[in-house]
Amino acid sequence: MVEKVVEPERILNMKTALGKVFQTNDPFGEMFQPDVQEKQILCPTDGYYLSIEQFKALQDTLVTLGEKKVYLSEVEAEECFSSPNCSHWELSVTDSYEEYLRLPVILENSLYSLNGTWGILISQEEHAVIGGTREFMLKYKEHYADWSKGESNFRKKWEYNKKHYNSDLSWYSRLSSHLNMGE
Repeated sequence: MVEKVVEPERILNMKTALGKVFQTNDPFGEMFQPDVQEKQILCPTDGYYLSIEQFKALQDTLVTLGEKKVYLSEVEAEECFSSPNCSHWELSVTDSYEEYLRLPVILENSLYSLNGTWGILISQEEHAVIGGTREFMLKYKEHYADWSKGESNFRKKWEYNKKHYNSDLSWYSRLSSHLNMGE
C-alpha cells in the first residue's frame, strides 16, 4: 500500500538511506557513491516513471531478495528533504504498476531501498540510472530482459539530440566513465 511520508523523522531516515546510494541528484553526473558495486543505465523510461517492464523487474527482484518496501522521493532540488514542495512515499513491493503511476510525481525522483543498498534515479530526460550491490543488479538483470539495451538507446538518443538540436554533450564522457559504459 502506497503511503505518503510526511513525518520529519521518517523523511530524515529516507534521506540517510538515499545518501548511502547517491552522492548527488544529477542523473547526468557522477551520482553514485564510490562503494556502489554495479551501475547501469535504463533508457527509455516512461517520463518520470519506470516503464511497466522496469517496474515489474524491480518488484520481482525485491521479492527474490526478501525486501517488502521501497522508498520513492522527488529529488530534483537539493533541498527536497527539507522542502514541502517535494513529496516522499513508501511503497509495498506488491503495489500495482497502476498505483505507482497514480503517484503525483512532478520532479526527477528516486526509488531506493530502505537500507540504502540500491537505488534508481529517474531523469526528466526519459532515462534512469540504477545501481546497487552485485546481488541486486544480477537479480534485476535476470528479471529485466531489455537491461542491455539501455546504454545503446541512451547513446542513440543523445546523438540524435546533438545532430538535430546541437545539444551539448560535454557531460557524456564523465557519465560514461562513472557508469562504466562500454565495458
